[in-house]
Amino acid sequence: MEKSKKEVKLFEGDENEERGNWNHHIEYILSLLGYAVGLGNVWRFPYLTYDHGGAAFLIPYVIMLVFAGIPLFYMEVILGQYSSCGPSTLWRCTPALKGIAVAQVIISTLVGIYYNTIIAYTVFYFISSFSWELPWIGCHHSWNTNACDSIYKAIHNCTGITKPKYVPIDADDKNATKCWNGSWVLPSDSLYPDIKDILPKRSSDEYFWREVLQISDDIHTITKINWRLALCLFFSWTVIFVCLQKGIKSTGKVVYFTALFPYVVLVILLIRGLTLPGFQDGIYFYMIPDFENLKDISVWKDAAGQIFFSLSACYGGIITLSSYNKFHNNCYRDALVVPIANCATSVFAGFVIFSILGYMANKLGVRVQDVASGGFGLAFIAYPEAIVELPGSNFWAFLFFFMLFTLGLDSEFAILELVQTTICDEFPSLRKYKVLVCLGLCMSLFVCGLITVCDAGPFIVDLVDTTIGSNAIIITGILESLAISYLYGFQKFRKDVFVMIRNKPNIFWIACWICISPAILTGAILYYFIMYESTGDVIVEVFTFLLTLSPVWVTLLYFIQYLAFRTTGGFSERIRQCITSSDDWGPALLKFQLEEEELFPERTKVRTPYINQGLQVDDTKL
Repeated sequence: MEKSKKEVKLFEGDENEERGNWNHHIEYILSLLGYAVGLGNVWRFPYLTYDHGGAAFLIPYVIMLVFAGIPLFYMEVILGQYSSCGPSTLWRCTPALKGIAVAQVIISTLVGIYYNTIIAYTVFYFISSFSWELPWIGCHHSWNTNACDSIYKAIHNCTGITKPKYVPIDADDKNATKCWNGSWVLPSDSLYPDIKDILPKRSSDEYFWREVLQISDDIHTITKINWRLALCLFFSWTVIFVCLQKGIKSTGKVVYFTALFPYVVLVILLIRGLTLPGFQDGIYFYMIPDFENLKDISVWKDAAGQIFFSLSACYGGIITLSSYNKFHNNCYRDALVVPIANCATSVFAGFVIFSILGYMANKLGVRVQDVASGGFGLAFIAYPEAIVELPGSNFWAFLFFFMLFTLGLDSEFAILELVQTTICDEFPSLRKYKVLVCLGLCMSLFVCGLITVCDAGPFIVDLVDTTIGSNAIIITGILESLAISYLYGFQKFRKDVFVMIRNKPNIFWIACWICISPAILTGAILYYFIMYESTGDVIVEVFTFLLTLSPVWVTLLYFIQYLAFRTTGGFSERIRQCITSSDDWGPALLKFQLEEEELFPERTKVRTPYINQGLQVDDTKL
């Protein structure tokens, strides 16, 4: 009777008591969706769409989604769910390639540092929204210069004006010396003979760069920490710690709000945008196709980059979140639903953004492209300026920046969960101290992040975003897909999927994993290197290439040390040991190990009596 009870306890449910599982499947979907849907969906995708031919951009975008984005997303979901472990312990399937996981953790840590700095920007704007007058309105503030747009608003030439206004050659010079006719061309004897066509700046532009960021002249000029941004950064890390301290058990509850609230705000903003005069100009500009742009290879490269950036594939976060799934969860369904929902969100956000920008262009009497900006400019310059034109602008500013804050939190949750899971998987004894691990991690990354809120911080954020957040992760995707397809073996991989969902991936998925996806990503990264333009700054160049190629040299260094110190025999034998799965590779729970061996007898493992995951195993049943 006692043995029978132990067997029942061993085989009841699918709960991994040591690591934990999602309480409900919807928590996993919302966490995955929140991780994928981030700040880039609101500013990066809409800008790329209108910059590359409007609706025509959707053609390469969808192609990249189908042949690169979803296949690699599916691969990572499978790896995490099958092994029930994070990236660091996942590579027991090909032990010498654990360097890929090390690279992913390094990349995610750096991304987590600078991404939370961007969240701190949203906190700053969110707090500013409570001002009686939105601070980015007008040119009468201490941070404004003579280049502020309202000074020149009605000036198109130097004639026909009752009181001609004169502008200085130097925007910071308060003594007007030259009449502006819409485009300055400085005389050869001026102090700045190389400056051509100096144009006025928006008040929202000066607010962002001069007041919020207090940016220096270049990346080498670090003189002070912006303590207001530092406090916003501290607040962001505090919120993340509170939500993440108990791992998926706490974040699983928070995502019900943080993942769904942005959609509510987007719907509200779209309804408001569609009631404004001129909205159709923005929508038309956003969606009108220009198929000539498809001949430009940079359009296809940007589409591939945006898919990777948007889905957050190959950072390791998808593997981490999926590792908390129950073993027989339908991962195939999840791998289709989340990427499609993510990309639909990007398209929907584009309608929201450009309906407002269309109204702004109509009100100012200019073209839509003259009020739209890319990157930070769309979220922190153009859109705040558009909000000013709306009745009840403080409310809309509050709503918009709170939405950006929640969008950023979801992605940051998954990034930090990846790093925390890696630490606990590498040192299992720390799992019972998860709160302290989380606290130490958040405090450490906050301190590291202080350099991103100094006056040279924006340059550092841009450098890391361009190298680590984009190009390095594409290289990681290439290495990951090739390692699983060729070294671990796609036939083994198909069997892993069959054990979980009783269905093997078809020829489409195999073709993408072994050929199509790696080829697309390789083409994208080669195009980057071919078209790369030097900045002329040696230090920046060195860091650019070190960070961009970090997955390569980290993986290579780990492989060499594994080959030299962890294998024995001749060279060919050592190579065989490097790529042969370790004995403890496979499903984490004994129940599913036995189930797998029943389906595929060749995977039967030799066991001796032992205690597995805290449960006494009856060796007579093995």
